Amino acid sequence: MLGTFQWNRRGIYLTGCVGCRTPRKLVGRHPPEEPLTWTLSIIEGVLQLSVNRPGKVSRPYTHKLRGQCKKHYQDVAFFSFQKMPCHHSFTLIDTMVPGSMFDNTCRGACPA
Repeated sequence: MLGTFQWNRRGIYLTGCVGCRTPRKLVGRHPPEEPLTWTLSIIEGVLQLSVNRPGKVSRPYTHKLRGQCKKHYQDVAFFSFQKMPCHHSFTLIDTMVPGSMFDNTCRGACPA
C-alpha cells in the first residue's frame, strides 16, 4: 500500500502529501442527510476531487503533486476503498475492475 487518501466534508488528506480543509465552495451549504457524489482521480501526479449533489455540480478541487509526492503517486493505477460504513456506497465505472474481495455486502459486514 502506497498510502491512504481520506476525504470528507471537513478535510482532504493524502499520506505525506496533502492535508487541508475541504474548500467550502467544493461542498457548499446543504443538509447533512443530502447525498453527495464524490469523484476522485490521480492522473499524472494531479489529484482531482469534485463533489456533486442533486441539481448542482461543483468545480473540481485540483492539487498538483510535486517532488517526492508526485514521484510516489504519479503512476497509481488502482484505488482500494476500505473501512466504509454500510450507508456509504460507490459505483464502478467502465474503466474500473472490482477486486477479488468485492461484493455487495462488504464480505458480510453489511446487509445485502
